[in-house]
Amino acid sequence: MLDTFGRVGAAAVIGVGLVIPGTDSPVAPPLEAAQFQLTATVLAMGGLGYETVGPELMRRVLAGRFANEENLVGLPWPGELAPFNGTLTLNESVAVGLETLDTAIRNTPGQKIVVGASGSTLAVNEVMRRLANDPNGPDADEISFVVLGDADRGVFKQVRGLTLPVFDYTVPRVPVTKYDVTVVAGEYDGIGDWPDRPWNLLAVLNALAGTGLLQQIIDEPIVEQYRLEDWGSVHYDAMFADLDQVPEENITTTVNRKGGTTTTYLIPTADLPLLRPLKNLGVQQNVIDGLEKVLRPIIDSAYIRNDAVRNTPPSVGTAVRPGARTGTATTRAVQPPAAAKSVPVAAAATA
Repeated sequence: MLDTFGRVGAAAVIGVGLVIPGTDSPVAPPLEAAQFQLTATVLAMGGLGYETVGPELMRRVLAGRFANEENLVGLPWPGELAPFNGTLTLNESVAVGLETLDTAIRNTPGQKIVVGASGSTLAVNEVMRRLANDPNGPDADEISFVVLGDADRGVFKQVRGLTLPVFDYTVPRVPVTKYDVTVVAGEYDGIGDWPDRPWNLLAVLNALAGTGLLQQIIDEPIVEQYRLEDWGSVHYDAMFADLDQVPEENITTTVNRKGGTTTTYLIPTADLPLLRPLKNLGVQQNVIDGLEKVLRPIIDSAYIRNDAVRNTPPSVGTAVRPGARTGTATTRAVQPPAAAKSVPVAAAATA
């Protein structure tokens, strides 16, 4: 399932952010040269179940962030998660995706934007780690990454270093790299925005409802009877969000020891996923609103980002969260992505 705009057009790979550079010359370059500079190659990889993604889908990602790019390249990967989907384990799928991304990056001239969505973000993280340790890797101003709905930064963050036996996947630390990275997560998405305090079972149930996965694993008659399809998928919807509309308080920027800038966008979710089916089940709106006021503060208390605003009025279901932060690192106000900043985006895909 946008990092900083500020470099020349890039070849985008899922997980990489677009950068548009300036020029040292006081004289405007010829039209042809300017067009070349502003054109990036976007290399995108889909999520589990998406062996590849096409240009039409890529143009819809992040509200058309890459729609005007001429070179939109969908990279194949297995997208399997045995024993639930296919014959390859998650670890094996990531290994194949890593080699595909590495080859595409090294064989694509000019600026590159690598975009990873959902499951393939794990492969994007691995290629970032490999390039960070490669003296012959691309320069920092040559490539950027965008990751959408990243499980390594979400649901897996509390088990780093452990091997998940069902998935055959050892959870790594987030790579420290000289490259700019844009991270996009939907609020209450159980894959990309897992609660920091999982003993808060209400928050866990709400996060699971936000993934869009429960409708696929619960018996169909139950899904239909209780309208669980109305849970929707915060995980999926966030991949098509307009980053220009994200409130500044939901944007966090950090710079690591290698100089790489990570910009994280937390896409607000106006209503609790757990309560979405109630309206179509005939529950009155005033009752739903009352439940929101009671449950949302309890759920929000499971996220560390809300600790600093415990004494402020809780959110009551509006799209703009009061004082919400997307991380515990030092935060500064960031202008919404514009043509002068590079922003990473990931191609949409569901687990």
